[in-house]
Amino acid sequence: MNTSTGERCPSLDIAFGSEVAPLLWVWDFDQTILSIHSYGQRIKPEDVLSGKRNLDEDVADVVFFKQFISEVLKNGSSVAVASFGEYEVIQAYLDILVPGVFNRENISTPTCVGGRDGQGLHDGKVPQLEKLLSGIFRKKVTKEMRARTVLFDDQVDNIRRAIGAGYIAVHTPDAFTRQEWCAMRSFLPSDLVRKA
Repeated sequence: MNTSTGERCPSLDIAFGSEVAPLLWVWDFDQTILSIHSYGQRIKPEDVLSGKRNLDEDVADVVFFKQFISEVLKNGSSVAVASFGEYEVIQAYLDILVPGVFNRENISTPTCVGGRDGQGLHDGKVPQLEKLLSGIFRKKVTKEMRARTVLFDDQVDNIRRAIGAGYIAVHTPDAFTRQEWCAMRSFLPSDLVRKA
């Protein structure tokens, strides 16, 4: 369900270059990047890679997600996915959506932190966020690093736990779309996003 028109969102005004600009942008996968629940629908990697799945139908906002990723990477931030879903399916979608951007280093599923893919974790996404930060930046996670990491997730419990651990976390109940970004940016710290 691609909701983007392809026009540049005037609200994509991230304060890159500032002392507190995000180091890492992290998305949940099912019902955040995707508008569907791939794990719940038992989608297999071969369904995605063979073309059986339609990205314009499965991804919440193809055009905007690609634009956002491009802008973030161009400005020196890193990107990641933290999902309770199945790694191989996530990788298959992202290989088609944004080739070469995501790999096992920046896609975290429960198996990365001692759990089982498809099952939630007791502490929500926090263990995955910690592992992503330490793995991507190759150093011990600090309070400052957490404060410069943004998580987008459709589950309120994951948001609460991430905020409680010092992360910036934004609830995306209707997935990550241009429309949602324009609405949610007012909830981000004012030094991260230039207000319209």
